Amino acid sequence: MAYNKSELFSTELQTCSTLFKALGHPARLAILEYLAETKTCITGDLADEIPLGRTTVNQHLKELKDAGLIQVQPKEPGPVTALIPKMSGC
Repeated sequence: MAYNKSELFSTELQTCSTLFKALGHPARLAILEYLAETKTCITGDLADEIPLGRTTVNQHLKELKDAGLIQVQPKEPGPVTALIPKMSGC
């Protein structure tokens, strides 16, 4: 019977692993740095600031959102991305 080996570890370690994975790519760090400077931005504008295509930026945003580091709120003229000010520590 196959099972996910990450289930062998505590929830805290699994959460930390997700966080560290999200922080493990330079593009994601650049996104976080940009958001720290600007506080919020229209999600589509990140593709103009980060030297990657829009689809790739969106994939990185998904990783950051899944790790609980950013929030994306639907608004006009486009989704707004912002850092989550308080997060649980590892």
